[in-house]
Amino acid sequence: MCLSCMESWKHVRYVLSYEEKEFIRPLVELVECHYKEKHMEIEDMENIWILADTWIELEAFDRSVPWYENVLCFVREQLGEEHLLYADALVEYTKYFEAVRDYMAGEKFYQQAIKIYHEKKMEYSEKGRAVLVQRAIAYQIQSKFAEALQIYQDLLTYQSGKYGENYYGNAELYSNIGTLFGQQGNFSKELSQYKKALEILEIAGKQGSCLVHIHQNICVAYLESGNGKEAWKYIKKAKRIVEDVYGKNSIHLITIYNNMSGVWSVRDRSDKALEYLQKAELLIKQSHMENSEAASYIYWNMGVLLDKNGYMRDATAFLRDSIKIQKKIFGEQSEQIAKSYEQLAYNLHKTSNHKEAKYYINKARAVYSSLYGSQNEHIKRIDDYLKSLQSH
Repeated sequence: MCLSCMESWKHVRYVLSYEEKEFIRPLVELVECHYKEKHMEIEDMENIWILADTWIELEAFDRSVPWYENVLCFVREQLGEEHLLYADALVEYTKYFEAVRDYMAGEKFYQQAIKIYHEKKMEYSEKGRAVLVQRAIAYQIQSKFAEALQIYQDLLTYQSGKYGENYYGNAELYSNIGTLFGQQGNFSKELSQYKKALEILEIAGKQGSCLVHIHQNICVAYLESGNGKEAWKYIKKAKRIVEDVYGKNSIHLITIYNNMSGVWSVRDRSDKALEYLQKAELLIKQSHMENSEAASYIYWNMGVLLDKNGYMRDATAFLRDSIKIQKKIFGEQSEQIAKSYEQLAYNLHKTSNHKEAKYYINKARAVYSSLYGSQNEHIKRIDDYLKSLQSH
């Protein structure tokens, strides 16, 4: 029962308040005590991975390591390093390395796992393909775009040859390739890949989250190019699908409304942009998601928009609420929290609260320095800003 609750929680964590973690932690402690006392068997592996994964989700990263390590050592001793289960254990372990952003160590584990899958002629099995996709995503995070693209193209070649070019599983690959090109600033290629993914899903008659996600990706791509008209067309389609599949009060509409707000911002209609953020805020309250990760983004966007339109005190309140949630979720060492500290500092400066503005801009600077070193574009921007405050 504890394991079932833990597994379910991981899939809905994003839309729950941060405090929900306190209900899950005792279950994890209970499961951990059980497996500390139990002699490990092969059939225990999946449950132990759920345990380790949940520690990752609770951000107790170090507590996950012994469990990933125990399974890896157990499989090595019982079955050897050439066994498929050893590859599975390596892949599970990468969740820790990704969580702590140690991508080099994670890449080594992926390489070992893929080698085993290849030797067993299982690299294109369902699990093998999932591993390849995860490896490609890891490459994208590291800006190794050529390596990621090669993996996606190899998978497309295999799946198209086996299942046909319009195999619905190819939609995810085309979508990922679109994101890859978007990261490189290639709008035309980004858009063509998203639309290929869309075409495949429409041929397959697939509704649901994947189709919504691709419509949203296309919307964002058009937004970044300044084309609000096309962006609005695709986000409206995403909204229609969500309402048809999940209902008109679905929490999936929160990100839809957020994107709709972005469209109206591009069109210089702050009134409409605010209207859609307020719709998202209302859904957050109705769903009791006030302390969720989703809420932190909506509050931050509300703060930025209100600040831009001169509603300084309301903007300050929303920015503070967003930071309060972000600190719990992301900790002090994340780019998101640094951006939020920086935005709050600019807001406070406009309200003549120069002392507190300096406090938050220095906090932002410290985080950027910790993440990226003492010489980077963020530090330069902040140092220029600090010079402007010297007269106060």
